[in-house]
Amino acid sequence: SAGIYIDGGRNIKITRNRTYSNGTGIEVGNEQNGNTSNMIVAGNLLYQNQVAGLAVGGYDSKTTGQVLNSIFVNNTLFQNNTLLEGTGEIVVTKASGCLIENNIFCTNTQNLFYSLNPILPQSGNIINYNCWFTAGQNPSNIQVNYLSASYMAFGTYQQITNQDKQSLFSDPLFANAALNADFHLQASSKCLNAGNTTVIKDINATNFDGMPLISGGNVNIGAY
Repeated sequence: SAGIYIDGGRNIKITRNRTYSNGTGIEVGNEQNGNTSNMIVAGNLLYQNQVAGLAVGGYDSKTTGQVLNSIFVNNTLFQNNTLLEGTGEIVVTKASGCLIENNIFCTNTQNLFYSLNPILPQSGNIINYNCWFTAGQNPSNIQVNYLSASYMAFGTYQQITNQDKQSLFSDPLFANAALNADFHLQASSKCLNAGNTTVIKDINATNFDGMPLISGGNVNIGAY
């Protein structure tokens, strides 16, 4: 079960939520024929959920259901997939035209970023300007399940998939994630002012604290 679940929705914003210890933190899907479209998922804290922090897409190959033209930006995901079953922080299935940008993803000991499952249709999804970090702290010891392939080094994954080309592998330097789930960024974090402002379609969009996402013409990576 998901903390927040959308199926068949249109033009819905899911913002500034804290969701943890669920099956999935937030799921935007479409189980039957048709589509879920033009969703905005922004400024959320998704941590220590059992299966994944975020799930996107339809999953039944026998239906036309998929997620279209949706934006997943400026969220912070931390040590999800507590069941350690090989999903990662985010799982993507039947989705097209979606943007996944300006997010922080910190894995558990699996060092597994995400899974893009080999189920069609999928096209035009862009994953970029994110910050990735693993419990192992080694960019050459990661895992991405990307369609029918798995990549074990961050550079190889970037080069072959052409995703996350402007993304970071870096400790985001949270204020105190482990003890009290404080995901504010320390002053020396590389996530500060490192995001892509062009994906922020709402000029009034705010971060988890309710402050403007874009400040001084810049946007941070993550929910703060």
